[in-house]
Amino acid sequence: MTHYDSYPYPSPEDWTPDEVRLLFTDYAPRAEIWGTFWPDEAPSPKTALVVGCGMYEATAIAAQEPLLTVTAIDASANTIALAAEKAGMIGPDGRKRPDAMTNLTFIHAELLSDRYPPGPYDFVACSGVLHHIPNVDPFLDRLAALTKKATGRLSLLVYGSEQRQMLEAFTEVLKLLDIKRDAEGIALTRAIIRQLPKHHPIVSFHNSARDNDSQIVDLYLHPYFRHYRADELLGRMERHGFKLFRWLTRATDYRHFKLGAQFDTLPEASKCRIAQVLNHADAKLIALFTNGEHA
Repeated sequence: MTHYDSYPYPSPEDWTPDEVRLLFTDYAPRAEIWGTFWPDEAPSPKTALVVGCGMYEATAIAAQEPLLTVTAIDASANTIALAAEKAGMIGPDGRKRPDAMTNLTFIHAELLSDRYPPGPYDFVACSGVLHHIPNVDPFLDRLAALTKKATGRLSLLVYGSEQRQMLEAFTEVLKLLDIKRDAEGIALTRAIIRQLPKHHPIVSFHNSARDNDSQIVDLYLHPYFRHYRADELLGRMERHGFKLFRWLTRATDYRHFKLGAQFDTLPEASKCRIAQVLNHADAKLIALFTNGEHA
């Protein structure tokens, strides 16, 4: 049983099945933003893999672009079952619905297993997973094997190191208090947050998020998470054969800064790190990578 079997994330209560099919994400291809992923290419059928799909991501990707044939995997059996139900794939009787999306398949599997089609895929989405893995090298090797060379795209989302700094100290306190990932621990975490002074950064951070049990556990009581510097992320990805294609958020955008002649001589990774610190808007770092030089 995984962490997410007990507390699927995002919460199953966040959206109804009908609402899930109307979700859109700019971090995956759809016809009107196709050029973000494959410039100068007309929309065409492609294969997609959603790693650690959680409750809603795979459904949003498959619903927003029928040209994608989407395989969704997650290590949590409970999450997969709930996600399929929320996607409208499974009826009340537990059987596949006749009106289920034909371009979406859910599979209970870990990334390092062989229980899903081996690919390689045209598009791989890995959102909110890497920063929860202590030993990332085997994981990234597997992602490289699953992403088509040159023409494949990997969309990767990790926590950034600046905007979420206060979380490391706060979660350290919760660990010192030995707060468990259960109903009592969730209630105590909420009680502690209510006691914080109004100016505390955790208060404003907490108020900006959904306040449900799944969110509390994922934000504050997860057994492992880490925050990434932009330059560190790019360096690690390059060691596994991935090249930055483009950032999908503005957290590392430096074009609006005037930073002197020395800035222009720096490597791209260093420029992105400087922008990450100066923008201070990196709760999520989201980047698009190619597996080797892109075609």
